[in-house]
Amino acid sequence: MKVLVAGDVEGNITALFKRVDAVNKKAGPFEMVLCVGSFFGPGNPGWADYKSGRVKVPLPVYILGPNSPVELIAYPDLVGCELAEDVVYLGRQGSFTTREGLKIAYLSGVQAEDPLSPGDHHYTPANLQALEANLGWGDSRYQGVDILLTNDWPKGIYNLTSRTSEEVDDMSVGSALVSRLALLSRPRYHFSALHGAHWERPPYRNHSTAAEQTRHVTRFISLAKVGNQEKKK
Repeated sequence: MKVLVAGDVEGNITALFKRVDAVNKKAGPFEMVLCVGSFFGPGNPGWADYKSGRVKVPLPVYILGPNSPVELIAYPDLVGCELAEDVVYLGRQGSFTTREGLKIAYLSGVQAEDPLSPGDHHYTPANLQALEANLGWGDSRYQGVDILLTNDWPKGIYNLTSRTSEEVDDMSVGSALVSRLALLSRPRYHFSALHGAHWERPPYRNHSTAAEQTRHVTRFISLAKVGNQEKKK
């Protein structure tokens, strides 16, 4: 399968789909577009045309939930719903398997500072526990998912690597809950956004060599904002 992944769109929806259409024609066909970070932003020019069906999206698009209160208005059902034809908001947390067998797990929003009074754009340990139960990671046959989508970075992702990003301090941003999720879900690829940086971590193991059952090796990739002037990926 060939899959496209985008970072924060922040309402630049027409620019995203124009770019997706061009890449699909040049290097496709691709099966889908997965979006991490903030999909909606101020104004969202052009979105009304896609929402009404006057303009079609070039590929099926799957997005995560809001990261701030101002984004909530774009989400009629936080449990998960189709926002326009072929534009699907996945929901707060969960996993699904495509007809081709690709397993994708996701966690929407940003971590709540106070888990006892979260906002609708937050996740808490309860969301993580629900996702862990959904994944079935305790099964001895469990190898891991193929793709993990989160808005937040995992805290401490620079651990045991000298390749770091000058733009992001992985201990002052990111989430320890996402770090735990990455460990337990053992994705082949983990995509995040929010900080405007394109950075890829060298592949790392989610198991102790020779001491535990072999699991997937993970590649963490942070994506920059759609249409950024620096032309970061």
